[in-house]
Amino acid sequence: MIPFRGPRGNRPLTFLEHLRIGSEEPHYTGRVTSMDALPTASVQYRRMLVVVEGATGATDTLYTCLKAAANTYSWVQITTGG
Repeated sequence: MIPFRGPRGNRPLTFLEHLRIGSEEPHYTGRVTSMDALPTASVQYRRMLVVVEGATGATDTLYTCLKAAANTYSWVQITTGG
């Protein structure tokens, strides 16, 4: 299967470019936001990437907010810094 190619020639799309496909939400910027703690998941944060910065001696954690089939929202952990 040939991967979808972006507008920049033959280069595959980056992770954030894949997330932007079909996004019409005005709040979505395609940028990673840093927070001390996650807010309550809601449509306002849908598709947003958030890094929760760990305190001294703790790792940072990357999350995204996704909608379930039941129309509820939750933060899903993507990875940690270590």
